[in-house]
Amino acid sequence: MAITGTTQLLAVIGDPVRHSFSPLMHNAAIARMGLDYVYVALPIKPADLAVALRGFGAIGLAGFNLTIPHKQAILPLLDGVSEVAQAVGAVNTVRWTGSGWVGTNTDVAGFLSPLIALGRDWSQTAAIVLGNGGAARAVVAGCSQLGCGAVHVVGAQSAKTSGL
Repeated sequence: MAITGTTQLLAVIGDPVRHSFSPLMHNAAIARMGLDYVYVALPIKPADLAVALRGFGAIGLAGFNLTIPHKQAILPLLDGVSEVAQAVGAVNTVRWTGSGWVGTNTDVAGFLSPLIALGRDWSQTAAIVLGNGGAARAVVAGCSQLGCGAVHVVGAQSAKTSGL
């Protein structure tokens, strides 16, 4: 993959983010597809999220993914949010539209896809979700869409049970 003056920049942001395999996976996919992009990990502290977003626009970042702790904190900073991201209350993917940053959540679809392929009835299933961050919110939304009988959320900050 040759990086040139026309190469567009994509990123994953988080704190911490140094451990992320996203650059390895995304750059392999980008190379295989022959696209003129490069994907990097950018450590962004929570207090720096708003200024980072303005900086991303200034440098022409094409889009970015989010991980801990930004999936919920980014919501009020965006120019638009998809319906699924609004319903989940978390964003994991943001793109520049030419007039602003728009966020969505692909975690729900990623969670649901293999489960829907099983073609089973989930109404008698009780799900246990470990965690209570943005990805966990997506899994709870997915369990609701599947029609799970109950969803139990166990997280570091609290433990709660929700009947759906």
